[in-house]
Amino acid sequence: MGEEENGKSRSKSEKTGEALEKVEAWVGKQFEIALGANPSTGYVWEPHFDSNRISLVSRRYRSEQKMVGGPGCEVFTFLALERGKTGIEVILKRRWEKGFQKKEIFEIFVR
Repeated sequence: MGEEENGKSRSKSEKTGEALEKVEAWVGKQFEIALGANPSTGYVWEPHFDSNRISLVSRRYRSEQKMVGGPGCEVFTFLALERGKTGIEVILKRRWEKGFQKKEIFEIFVR
């Protein structure tokens, strides 16, 4: 079963067993996705999504500690363009490597 927190619910994908977070958004409004990050390791999050339904407005790193090289969050701001269900797959990888370290899947319901 899924967990619910701040209007987002988390469950497992029936197809892959990977974590699946459900997000509700509204046409013409922005929404954010924040993921734990530490760019000093070389790993960065790469989002993949249907650009006909949502648009990436910005991405920024927010440090959670004052020390250099410490962990924080990478925050992606999206704009919902079209009603319906879509998805965002975000993979954590080093740009020079073929594989990835981690994958997060977000199911977006645009109202």
